[in-house]
Amino acid sequence: EYGVIDDAGPEAFFEYDVDSEAWVEITETDSEFVITDSAVVELLDRYTVSDYVSGGETAIVNPLETDGTTPSTLVESHVVVTELELSGYEIAAFLEGDFERAIDPDAMFTTGSQAFIGTIETQTDAYRFWCDDDWDDYLASFNWHGRQIARLPLHPRLAHMLIRAGGAAAVLAAVLEERDPLHGAPVDLSLRLAALRDPARFARERPYQVNRPTLDRIRAEAKRLAKRAGAGAELDAAEQAALAYPDRIGQRRKGEAPRFVLSGGKGAVLALDDPLANSPFLVVMDTDGDPREAKVRLAAPISQGQIRALFADDLELVESCVWSKRDRRVVARRQERLGAIALRDEIWKDVPEEAVARAMLDGVRDLGLRLDGAAGRLARRVELARKSGADMPDFSNDGLMERLEDWLLPMLTGVRNAEDWKRFDPLPALDAALSWDQKQTLDRLAPGVFKTPLGRKVPIDYADDGPEISVRLQELFGVTQHPKSGGVPLKITLLSPAQRPIQITRDLPGFWAGSYADVRKDMRAQYPKHPWPEDPTVADPTLRAKPRR
Repeated sequence: EYGVIDDAGPEAFFEYDVDSEAWVEITETDSEFVITDSAVVELLDRYTVSDYVSGGETAIVNPLETDGTTPSTLVESHVVVTELELSGYEIAAFLEGDFERAIDPDAMFTTGSQAFIGTIETQTDAYRFWCDDDWDDYLASFNWHGRQIARLPLHPRLAHMLIRAGGAAAVLAAVLEERDPLHGAPVDLSLRLAALRDPARFARERPYQVNRPTLDRIRAEAKRLAKRAGAGAELDAAEQAALAYPDRIGQRRKGEAPRFVLSGGKGAVLALDDPLANSPFLVVMDTDGDPREAKVRLAAPISQGQIRALFADDLELVESCVWSKRDRRVVARRQERLGAIALRDEIWKDVPEEAVARAMLDGVRDLGLRLDGAAGRLARRVELARKSGADMPDFSNDGLMERLEDWLLPMLTGVRNAEDWKRFDPLPALDAALSWDQKQTLDRLAPGVFKTPLGRKVPIDYADDGPEISVRLQELFGVTQHPKSGGVPLKITLLSPAQRPIQITRDLPGFWAGSYADVRKDMRAQYPKHPWPEDPTVADPTLRAKPRR
């Protein structure tokens, strides 16, 4: 909720309805109180809301005359609502200037206190505090600048500009209030100002059609506004426009197309042949309203130095470290920003490794989790044990992706791009995610290796159709019982001396008694230097060829 308080006249009072997302007039104020320049007083008079525009974000309010009639003068205010939790904060800290003296400096907001802050255009703020103790709701009024804006017969943007820049901005304010006096002209504001200075000369030298009645109205309005304006800073037209449209300062994007990002975050575009198409910075005063990327109708070039001078207090140093899908790498930048535009952009050389690692997590989400080799075998072992009821972490692909911060983040040092991630071995990170007890349980339920009769450790791969190994046939000579893992028979791929698959079996004794004889014939022909006994069950396992005679 917010209201307008003026010691010399009545107050405005209406509230923002969260459900309908609109401003609603309050007709019953009960015993509401407000904070004025000097004291807390009961709210008696109020403004009435006569209309709503822009989807409820703008309220047109007018003060009641003493006889209750509605005057002709209307005040239009643009409102943005922010909700804050106030518990534990000093009440006076939220009030400006003399307002804070109306409250005990030690008074604190209690649990459950909230503020709905209505920002009225550029610098006009009002606060409504809701508290759960015995004192009533309190309302802080517009600041001085806001009251000055409300007294000017202009859109608040233009009124703010006129107050800051003084009478010199009256011409621009009049231009922006009227329709475009030129037909078929480029977007440059200077063309309109030149037509105002000397219409006859402009018509002779320029091919654009001039609307003389519109020029006359602009001149008359400029004179009227100049009389009401006070002294202000000496600014050129682009700087004046920037005061009115601080959210429409545009920075040209990279590329051939004249596309701009505006300080407020929206996009804008110029015609390819427009003379301002290559300007690094623009102040955009009028567009076609396209919410995605608006076409510019009126603009003025502005320098970076002018932007810095005007908005020195609003510039923000932003350090960002993010994953770039386009570049497929972590990008760390240090930028000096005005909203969405960067006046200075440089590499963040001393970016902390933790920031890089956190950004790389987004890279992993983009590139995908690669589990092959030993890392894949470990993950499958853990999943087999977990599904059997053991207390194990979720090592499924989805489970690991959901918990990247827990198991992968501490191990991502030095990984900055897609190539680094391709070379990264996640096995140590997965292994570190298991406790000692879990590792012991895992070795019991799903051993990681099969130990051959020669003592060599062969990795067990836990595939979808059961655990399996690949081992040279001769290394299993003398084995008369089929090997198992966790009580499950191993799927054995028997290999030749050249490591080529010969046979797949889940019944090694049956293989010895059956098809081994045919395999032996083929192997003796292909590898005559290697032993191929008639009865492999009594032969010694070996990886060697026959000794030379």
